[in-house]
Amino acid sequence: MMPVVASFAGCLIGVGLIWFGWRGKRVGDHPVCRRCDFDLFGLPDRHPACPECGAHLSRNSAIATGRRRRRPVPLAIGVSILTPAAVGAVLALTPIARGFDWDRYKPASWLAREWEASPVPARRRAVMIELLRRLEKGGLSDDLVRQSVERILLRQANRNVVWDWVDGGFVERAHARGALGAGQWERYLCGAVDYRLEVAGNAKGDTGLLWRLASNHCRLGEHTAPLRTRVELALSGIRVPRAADAHAPESGPTLVKDYMYTDGSGYVWERGVDVSDPGFVSLRPGHQTLDVTLTVDVLNRDGSGPPVATKVIRQSLPWRLLGKDEAMPMPLLRPDEGLRAAVTAAIIPPKVARDVHDRSFVLVAIHLRPRAVNLAFDVHVRGGGRTWRLGAATFPASPRPSYAVFCANLQPFPDGPLDVVLSPNPEAARRPWDQDDWDIREAHERMGYLSVADVWDGEIAFTSVPPVDEDLTGWREQARSASSAQK
Repeated sequence: MMPVVASFAGCLIGVGLIWFGWRGKRVGDHPVCRRCDFDLFGLPDRHPACPECGAHLSRNSAIATGRRRRRPVPLAIGVSILTPAAVGAVLALTPIARGFDWDRYKPASWLAREWEASPVPARRRAVMIELLRRLEKGGLSDDLVRQSVERILLRQANRNVVWDWVDGGFVERAHARGALGAGQWERYLCGAVDYRLEVAGNAKGDTGLLWRLASNHCRLGEHTAPLRTRVELALSGIRVPRAADAHAPESGPTLVKDYMYTDGSGYVWERGVDVSDPGFVSLRPGHQTLDVTLTVDVLNRDGSGPPVATKVIRQSLPWRLLGKDEAMPMPLLRPDEGLRAAVTAAIIPPKVARDVHDRSFVLVAIHLRPRAVNLAFDVHVRGGGRTWRLGAATFPASPRPSYAVFCANLQPFPDGPLDVVLSPNPEAARRPWDQDDWDIREAHERMGYLSVADVWDGEIAFTSVPPVDEDLTGWREQARSASSAQK
């Protein structure tokens, strides 16, 4: 507090000295106009007005004696005191001003416009917290509440902007107080979850048609409600029977998933349709459609009663039915050197581990960051003048990280560091269709493979990777079991 007082005292003293020096003192004996300081010497005694500014000279105190001359010393002293005092006052008051809640004193309409216009998420959240406080105390009109909720619903529907759960809290509090307009609560619940439907581009009668239903991160506040999601499928207009649905329940309604969106997370759910079912005998090789009708019921918190809101999504997804003797299309190579920097940045330098018990057994772990390009590689280890192929891996473009682990016995084990080389191999992206055990793969991996139409045609080499000693007993036994099963 003392620095603030001292700074303000210095400012007052400095301003006083500057005023005193700037005003100056009168010198000389000539009559002058008091308003503009014009020298009136030589004018007739009863001249009615000042020739310079037109002031009436007949009024009392309209004429002064002597012109003002500024005092330079007090002026300089005042400036030298005011400057550091003003800087000190600004520095002392800045933390106080930042800590002061200015939003409490702004009009509500001003806050609502500021929330809509501000590009800074932290600022929008602070404004919404103040609007929530006023809503709780009944300080907002119903019209302003409905207008604010309408803006929030528009933001909720825009999937290109980041959602803040505080905005959802405003809608939920307004609903609890009965201040929402007609249909706003139903729109809020239906807009909380969005779905994305995807289908594999090609399918064969002996493998099935894979499709995926993915939900986004839920856009809510603290509200909790169960979803009842129902799916009806048709292949080019032919309704999919339950027997052809690889994941249909044996009894009960055709229910995809009961999902509680309590934490704002989303989920991905994959399914398969057996296109070799007799019901699809009329389908001929060529272009087809997967017709999906998705019905989402938002239920009460306890799941009882009729749906609070219902959302229906209808979409037709194109796919191609391959002939019996027709091979799956080979992904194309994409020779674009301009992507090398992005691919290199997406691949984390691989880890090479050597078993402390079996010195010829190694593990190579490859981790990838989210990426926008499809990758399919043969993985090689090079050292001591020899090269070993460990296997192949496919990494479809994905907003999520991925990884692959390879194990091998390198005999004789080379001395010194190893090189890990990733060579493009589009065949790796098609391989699940050519293996008898493709069904054991995770569904999201199958969908990832099937969505690869092209892969980057470039080689990535990580040179001089030093092996680290680890206990790889579990990995060694797992590799031995897999080798025995294949035999």
